[in-house]
Amino acid sequence: ACRPLRSTGLPADDPRLKKALGWLVKHQHETGTWPALYGNKARDPDSDVGKFMRDASTAFAALALIDAD
Repeated sequence: ACRPLRSTGLPADDPRLKKALGWLVKHQHETGTWPALYGNKARDPDSDVGKFMRDASTAFAALALIDAD
């Protein structure tokens, strides 16, 4: 199983992890997804690539929240 937060080796009460989890909670869209940011070029969020990136961002965010219990 993927344990992204636990694999950092940081304790669960580390302020950096709490800050990251707070960011995730604050930035979740009403649709239940998280934003996908494109570092290399602008993408249309409604294109297939844009939707794939949104889904990938959402999957990683969900894994982090699940790992945080």
